[in-house]
Amino acid sequence: MLKPFDKNNNEGFTLLEVMIAFSIIAIVITTIWGLHSKTVLLSLNTQFDTQAPFLAEEKMSQLSTKKIENDEMEEGDFGEYFQGYVWKSSVSNIESETLGTLAEKVKKMEVSIGFNEGEFSYSIISYRFMQE
Repeated sequence: MLKPFDKNNNEGFTLLEVMIAFSIIAIVITTIWGLHSKTVLLSLNTQFDTQAPFLAEEKMSQLSTKKIENDEMEEGDFGEYFQGYVWKSSVSNIESETLGTLAEKVKKMEVSIGFNEGEFSYSIISYRFMQE
């Protein structure tokens, strides 16, 4: 049953106590939100660090099996299975006094994988001797 209102009743919380409680709740919620954001970013890092080397090796093997032109550059994406992932590849000649005329047959092949509009990147470089 409800009690009638009494002006002299000192039960309840003061404004200061309520403000302190809200401050504590705000600090806790902000801390939890920050931890959650870091966890999501760490999850994205782990996912990229796991998938990017496999995707780069796949593109490198595709690049090494086709006929390569000098100073060739290509780029693209991985389609619907790996949305957000993009790749760039380049093939170039090397210059080496040590190799002499053999340097013309050695190609530098580079594949770069990017994710989330360049936020994450991974690159591999391979040197191949091309016989004609």
